[in-house]
Amino acid sequence: MNLQQRIAPKIIGNEERLDAITYPLAKEYLKVNHPRVLYVALIETDAYAHRGMYDMYMDAANHADAIIADIWATIQSDPFYKDQTTLFITADHGRGQNDDWTSHYKTIPHSNEIWLAAIGPDIKPLGEVKTDGQIYQKQFAQTISQLIGINFTAPYPVAEPVQSVLQK
Repeated sequence: MNLQQRIAPKIIGNEERLDAITYPLAKEYLKVNHPRVLYVALIETDAYAHRGMYDMYMDAANHADAIIADIWATIQSDPFYKDQTTLFITADHGRGQNDDWTSHYKTIPHSNEIWLAAIGPDIKPLGEVKTDGQIYQKQFAQTISQLIGINFTAPYPVAEPVQSVLQK
C-alpha cells in the first residue's frame, strides 16, 4: 500500500493523496495496530471544491459516506472494537455558500462553521441535533480525551468537552 501511495497519479493536486489510498491504509492500520483512536483525514471533497468541480465534489462526499460506513462496520465486526469504540467524525473547516462554495477563509461567511458526528457506546443516541447552542473545534481534543479516558492538558487554555454528545 505504501508503494501504491507513491506511484498513484496525482489527479487532485501534488500534495493530496486520494481517499481511495487513504481508506485502505487506514483500515489496514486499524486491523494491525488496534489503536484506541483512529484519525482519518479524507481530502477529496475539499480538493474538488477548491477546483470548482461540483460533480466530483458530490461524488467524493458520497464516497466519504461509504468509507465512514465501512470503517464503522469494520469496527463493529471486530471483537476487539465492537461496542467498545467510538467513531468521532468532523471537518477541519467549513465552506462558503452560494458563489463562495469553493472556498474557505476568515472573510468568507459560513466557512467557519463545521460539524461533528459521533457514534459509539459513550455517545448519547440523539440523532441529528439542531440547537441554538454553540460548540467549537477547540473542544474536540478534550472530548476525544474524555472518550478514551485520559486527562488532556496543554500549556495553553483548553476548552471543555462537548458535554451534549457524551453519555456520562
